[in-house]
Order: sequence, then C-alpha cells, then structure tokens
Amino acid sequence: INYNLEVAAKGVDISMGSFLPNISSSFAIQHIAQSQDSKISWNDYMRSKTITIGAQWALFEGDRKFINYQEAIINEKKLNLAKEALEKQIELEVEQSYLSIVESRQNLTSLEESLTTARESLRLSQLLYREGMTSQLDVLNAQLFYTTSYVLYLQGIYNYNISRISLLKSIGKLNILFEN
Repeated sequence: INYNLEVAAKGVDISMGSFLPNISSSFAIQHIAQSQDSKISWNDYMRSKTITIGAQWALFEGDRKFINYQEAIINEKKLNLAKEALEKQIELEVEQSYLSIVESRQNLTSLEESLTTARESLRLSQLLYREGMTSQLDVLNAQLFYTTSYVLYLQGIYNYNISRISLLKSIGKLNILFEN
C-alpha cells in the first residue's frame, strides 16, 4: 500500500504538471563549406550556431486536465483510507489474538484445577473401593471423570498454543518458531 501511495502522490504531481506550459529547447552547430574546389581546407568552412526555445500553452482544452487532477487526488485519498483501514484491521487482529491468549491461559488454569480435582476424586474412589465402602461403578465414574478432564486439559494446552501462534502471526513474528 505504501508503494501505491507513492505512485498516487506522483500521479497528483503529474496531473498538476499538465497545467504548466510545454517548454522545449534545441541547439545546433553546422559547418558549411561553400567552395567549388575539391580541395577544401579547414579555413573554408563556415560555422553557424542555432539555439531555439519554444513554449506551448493550450488555452482551450476543456476541463479534462482539471478532471484528471481531481481523479488523482481522489485516488490518493482512497489509498490513504485503505491504508488506515488496514492498520486498524491489524490492530484489531493483534488485540483479538492477545485476548485469546489471556482467555486460553485462564481456561488452562481452570482445566488444570479440574484435572487435579478429578485425580483426587479417582484416588479417593479407589481407596474407598479397596476398603469396601463404595461400588465399582463409582470407581468407573471417577475414572471417566479423570479421563475426560485429562482430555479437556490437553485440548486446553492445544488451544493455548494455537493462540500463541496466532498472536505471533498477527504481529508478524511467526518466523521466531523456525529460527534455530
């Protein structure tokens, strides 16, 4: 977009240049030898110099130059607005990625606590079963709760890592993962 903005700014300058007159100049040196004799010496040549300067300025061309100038200005403004929109979109993506990391981290902490609770529940259930104070169904339910909590914890780790990668991508530092 920055290159397009530079081109648009040059386009405005070029369209403004169409209001200026066209100025041209030329310079010529001629050597002429006016002699009937085939033996011409250096002294027989005459040297002439000509300098010509010309200016053209169209008086009645209609409004095409002015319309071109206005179109160039509008094009430059559109590109500036597109650049601002892109910058705001990048800021939004970075902010969303950051908030996603914060949410994933809090979720991971919650899942870790849930896993600790499930592990303790399974331990107590197995202990009570050995003592004959509970049924095998309670132990199986505790194992299911632990396994489910463990799977959710692993999914939480996955989501947290994806959020980190998303943040690196949005700030343009994804290449850090592939260094070294």
